[in-house]
Formats: sequence, C-alpha cells, structure tokens
Amino acid sequence: MLSGSAEVADAVHRRVSPGVDVLGARRELARLELALAGEHHREQFLADALSGVDGYDVVVIDCPPNLGLLTVNAFVAADSVLVPVDMTDEGALQGAAEVRGIVDRLGQHSAVAVRALIKTKVDRRRVVYGQMVESLPALGLPIAESEIPLLAAFQNAAAERLPLLTWHRSSPGADAYRRLARELRPCPPATPEAVGDR
Repeated sequence: MLSGSAEVADAVHRRVSPGVDVLGARRELARLELALAGEHHREQFLADALSGVDGYDVVVIDCPPNLGLLTVNAFVAADSVLVPVDMTDEGALQGAAEVRGIVDRLGQHSAVAVRALIKTKVDRRRVVYGQMVESLPALGLPIAESEIPLLAAFQNAAAERLPLLTWHRSSPGADAYRRLARELRPCPPATPEAVGDR
C-alpha cells in the first residue's frame, strides 16, 4: 500500500475481531523505509494512503519501537499519539522524551500532539516502578490513570494469534485495556492515532 501497488480497501483484512479490521505490516517495510528516505515529502506517504479511508470510528497505527521514517509517517498521519512506557525499563523514559521532541517539531506543521503516556508492564512491587512514577511528570506530558499490568496472558494470547480481549475477555489485562479505552474516550471519529512501542 505504501509503495502504491495496492489500495487500502484491497489490503485490509476484514473483521479479524468483532468490530476490528486490520491492515497488517510485513518485514519488507524495513526495505521500503530505506526507499522512502530519498523521496520528496517522505513523511507524508502514510497520510496520503489513508486520506481516502472512511467508515471507521478510530484508526490506530501501531508503530515499531524506534523513531525511524515509518514512525514519523504515522505521527504525520495522526492527530494524537499514545506513548506506551515500559515500567520495568528506565530507558523507556528517554524514549518517551524523544517521542515528545519529534511530536513537538511535527506539531509546528500539523495538529499532532501527545495524547497520553500509558504505563505498561506495570508491577507495583518493583522498585523501578516507583522510581519511574516519580520521574514521569518531569516529561510534561499527560499521563493516563489506567495502567496495563505485566501479565503472561499478553504473550499467551499473542502465541494463539488472538487479541487478548478475544482470547480471554475477563482477564485483568483485558479489563485494564477496557478501562484505558474508556479513559481516552471520546476520540474524534475516523482519526488515526499513532502508537509507539516504547
């Protein structure tokens, strides 16, 4: 789709979960990222590809755990960015700060902004959790109240190739994501949201 060889309607997988369609990525995206580097308006390719897409309440763009050209494309296509922060890794604070810097620069030319930092892999018994909770406000970004716990259920659902909310609807992890969705509502209709993996 990004290379222009397919339209969104041809590439999307319909109803992979109730109410959810998916436009999947492939490993070839790494090569495409290198090819895009020499193009004019290289940060606009995803926004252009998604510009004619309608019929969705929300579009979520899941990004790789880096700040390369594909992630920048996602930020340009979105109007808000959700930044997952791994609460077991102090390095995630630096990653969140880098996301803030890029979004601030892009925000000079578009409407994109960080909507919230989301605490993931939360285990409140760990010392690092307390240290990071104290440090997060220094980033000057909104912090979601809902926390996503560190649970094996996420890996188990991934091994089954199913979303956790489908594989085990009543698990604490699924409940945590439902709370987060309620907290982040209302989202503007048909608005892409970029999600970084930091």
